[in-house]
Amino acid sequence: ETRKNLPLIPISIDTTRKNVAEAALKAGADIINDISGLSFEPDIAETVAKYGAMLIIMHMRGTPQTMGKMCDYTNLLREINDFFDEKIDVASSFGLDPSKIILDPGIGFAKNRNQNLFLLKHVESLRVHSKPILIGASRKGFVGTVTDCADTSERLEGTLAIASICALYGVDIIRVHDIKENKRAVMMAEAIKGANYV
Repeated sequence: ETRKNLPLIPISIDTTRKNVAEAALKAGADIINDISGLSFEPDIAETVAKYGAMLIIMHMRGTPQTMGKMCDYTNLLREINDFFDEKIDVASSFGLDPSKIILDPGIGFAKNRNQNLFLLKHVESLRVHSKPILIGASRKGFVGTVTDCADTSERLEGTLAIASICALYGVDIIRVHDIKENKRAVMMAEAIKGANYV
């Protein structure tokens, strides 16, 4: 139904399950967002390949129930990049064209406040894979911690700051709740980034 109403807008479905991905892609979805990064059902990549769709591989440790206790890294950036190397190979082994892969470092998933901030500061280091980078940090817990906003609806300013930083660092996709406000923040950041003094 959504595909009929929005024929030109790419539709992304969050799932870690092959059967859900199959149904969604058959119904017209364009992207499958696997928050497990092919850890739960790796052959979901085969289904994505079958439909010629895009696959978002997100970095996460454990499960949504256990990830909060799995934030111990020796080298955060290296371990995330190693994870992506491995999962890109897995996806390829199931026949998925590597050009159909988007990488998401999983802000807030098995990362604490400081790790999330550090990852955003060094997001350019994920470019080594030559894949589009997606950041989803809108209204997340660490934004509330940094800005002292327990209410998720009060985290717009912190989210806009992240969107601006992502734009300056060349992040390809930013997933947000408040589209209009974030679009304006990104427009301003990109204008500054591209400015030349004449």
